[in-house]
Amino acid sequence: MGRRRTWTAAEVAWLAEQAGKVPLPQIARALERSEMSVKLMAHRQGISLRCSRWGLSWCPSCASWRGALRPDGTCRVCFKRQQAERDREECEQILSALSPARRTEFLANSSKSRGTVKPLPPRPAMPRSCAVSAYERQRAQKRHALAVEAWELACAVRAYDREKQRLSRLRKIAKSDCVDFVNE
Repeated sequence: MGRRRTWTAAEVAWLAEQAGKVPLPQIARALERSEMSVKLMAHRQGISLRCSRWGLSWCPSCASWRGALRPDGTCRVCFKRQQAERDREECEQILSALSPARRTEFLANSSKSRGTVKPLPPRPAMPRSCAVSAYERQRAQKRHALAVEAWELACAVRAYDREKQRLSRLRKIAKSDCVDFVNE
């Protein structure tokens, strides 16, 4: 029959610190104890060993946790930002090709208000850390990361739509400018 080791205060403290963050098999290996022994001690101490799966991916482009990444390794937020930047650059090229009078006319018209813009909701706030288990804390952090991703995506989509609309107006002006140029 195997010899029983008593739990030290340091082992119990380490168990309490790691519970909910590290899966049971890893805790048992680190403490060199059986899983049943770890479960029993956690039960006696009132410690939950429930461990949440993170399930988020790291986007290296924007350095944020995201729900999913695209096949190229970036998130949807970065993709929308890239699209908006591409349209912004094309707008600048078209603007530089326009005649000075047309450019001034377009810039004057675009500075006028185009109606009311619906404001974005405020950025989701980080959940307050209260005396809950590590499992619940990690789930709250995951929900917050997903809420921030949705908020950033809404901002990026709005910026992309704005640039797309601006590009469309510029293309019409450039097309009519070319037609006027050919007719002269």
